[in-house]
Amino acid sequence: MGDLLSSQGRVVKAQEELLARFHPPPIPTDFGLDALFIVSDATAWPAPPRCVALRVRAEGPDLTLHFDVPGRVFQLETATAIVGPWLPIRPLGLDLEFTDAGALTKTPQAFYRLRQW
Repeated sequence: MGDLLSSQGRVVKAQEELLARFHPPPIPTDFGLDALFIVSDATAWPAPPRCVALRVRAEGPDLTLHFDVPGRVFQLETATAIVGPWLPIRPLGLDLEFTDAGALTKTPQAFYRLRQW
């Protein structure tokens, strides 16, 4: 239980191997490992992300961006200058809509880029 399986059902790594560096307790424990999601930039996507909607809500200074992208995992980053430094607005995720809370009160200008994997 908790082993990493190939798409053919073969054990690629046993749970003990996967957790060895974390020094788990010596007694056999079921940690409930049941999924693995690999994020890789080994190949480039054929098309860059496109922002298809930009929305400012009347009740607050938030900016919401909606993207149309071919990727599967995304991270929105922002910077005050086009050359950076770029900082993530939130961690990696599966959503295509991002809200930058308080964006209209933070700085006089902001640049956004969407990373995709």
